[in-house]
Formats: sequence, structure tokens, C-alpha cells
Amino acid sequence: MIYIIQTSSLIAKDFEKRQEQYTKGINSVIKRYENNENIKIVIVENNGNRTTFLDNFGVPVLYTENNKYPTNNIGAKEILDVFACINYFGIQDEDFIVKFGARYHVVDDCPFFDQLDKNIDYDCIAKEINERDYFTGLIGMRCKYVKQIKIPNGENIELMWANVGKTLKNKLLIPIIGMNICPNSHEFFLY
Repeated sequence: MIYIIQTSSLIAKDFEKRQEQYTKGINSVIKRYENNENIKIVIVENNGNRTTFLDNFGVPVLYTENNKYPTNNIGAKEILDVFACINYFGIQDEDFIVKFGARYHVVDDCPFFDQLDKNIDYDCIAKEINERDYFTGLIGMRCKYVKQIKIPNGENIELMWANVGKTLKNKLLIPIIGMNICPNSHEFFLY
């Protein structure tokens, strides 16, 4: 089974803009995989259990309290959310996890998801940022390897994912992800 875990954090700052971005990003994945029985899409939100607009997408939503984790490293909070999904949904070691930043949205020609659709049995699909880091806005890895990722202690999360990914022989590093991203801003660009 493939699990696409869409990470989100509904905060008061720029809420309407973030809601618009989340809606576009989540729908871009649902549209692509709504009829695929081998893929389970889930949303994880890290500001506590409550009712939000995320409940209206027709996919499971897991609410955590990981945004309270004492760090400014958003990636550390996201990996805690991924770990929570592994436990809550009973994701098995051989299942493939795609971690997807829900504010971003995939384009029709998305090399990452095109590779995922080919059902090739990779242990990891990633975009290498440089010789040490992987891009984590959209990354895929078999669950047993995701569980090896260390929670960053001052390091960036890209390094933690890459430390595990670089040990894997059966991985695919792609040059272009095929999604519009807006790290630390509201200005999107194709990556």
C-alpha cells in the first residue's frame, strides 16, 4: 500500500491564505488518485483535535499536538506527524510513505508521481537538493526506513531524510519534482 501523508498546520497567521493553499494542494493529490485503490491519502494537522475545513475533503484526517513540540524546526514537527500517522493508521514496514507538504500543489506533469505510478519497487524516491540534503516537501520512502529518521536536534530535516536515503541502494533521485512550492512565503514557483 502507498500512503500519501499530507502535512498541515492551521495557524492564525494568514489563515485565509493558508486555507486557500491547503485546499489547492490537497485537491491536487485527491484529483490525481481519487480512484486508485492502492493509494491511501491522509491529512495530518498538528494543532490539536477539533473540527476544521480539512474534515471536508473526504479523506481521513489525524489531528496531533505536535506543533507544541519545543522547536522552530517545522520539519521536526512534520516527522513527528508522520510517525503519528504510522502508528494511528497501522502503516506496515513494507508500505511506501509519501510525505507531502499540503500547502504545495502538484502539476499535471509531475515526475515524482509519474514514477510512483509506474509501480516500480523503489525504497526511496527523492529530489536531492545538494550532496547532503533531500527536498522534503515531497518525498517517498518505505515505512521501515522512515522509522529510522532521527528527529533533528539543531540539524535540518532534509539532512535527516537524506542520511537514511543515502544508505539505500534501491532509490530513485529525480531532478525535478513537478510541484509548485512556496517555502517560507506565499510566492509559488515550479520545483
